[in-house]
Amino acid sequence: MESTGFTHTMKSIAISVSMVALIATIAPPLLFLGGQLPQETMKLVMLLACLLWFASAPLWMRAK
Repeated sequence: MESTGFTHTMKSIAISVSMVALIATIAPPLLFLGGQLPQETMKLVMLLACLLWFASAPLWMRAK
């Protein structure tokens, strides 16, 4: 089955969103350690990024 342009576009968007979520999961602890981010904010950003990652990653990681 051939991939349509729409499917390819959605997969590209899902990959981009997943990568942003992954960066948003890694960056807050580093900012917290550097004294640039309060602990509660770090936890909230990491929680939201984690949820976003788990929602978007399966869209492009599916086995074919």
